[in-house]
Amino acid sequence: MKHRKLLVKLHGQTLTLNAFASAYGIPYSTALRYYNRGFRNEQLLETILQKRFSTIQVKGRTFKTKKEAAQYFNMSYSTFLRKMQNKQL
Repeated sequence: MKHRKLLVKLHGQTLTLNAFASAYGIPYSTALRYYNRGFRNEQLLETILQKRFSTIQVKGRTFKTKKEAAQYFNMSYSTFLRKMQNKQL
């Protein structure tokens, strides 16, 4: 079975998905996951970077990740997620 090359077009260049991931410092598995979800080209890059550099605000404090916020509030990650979902935080 022949493997197909997954291509990404950015700024007038065509890169393989592997080269794209390397060029932007993104794990290949992350790039592949979003590619398989239908994100392509500029949208692929924008979506990954947006997810990677987003922050979360809880009770007036800013955290890089939900895990970091859970640790700050001294609760397990699953408890933190449940409280966020139930709007208890």
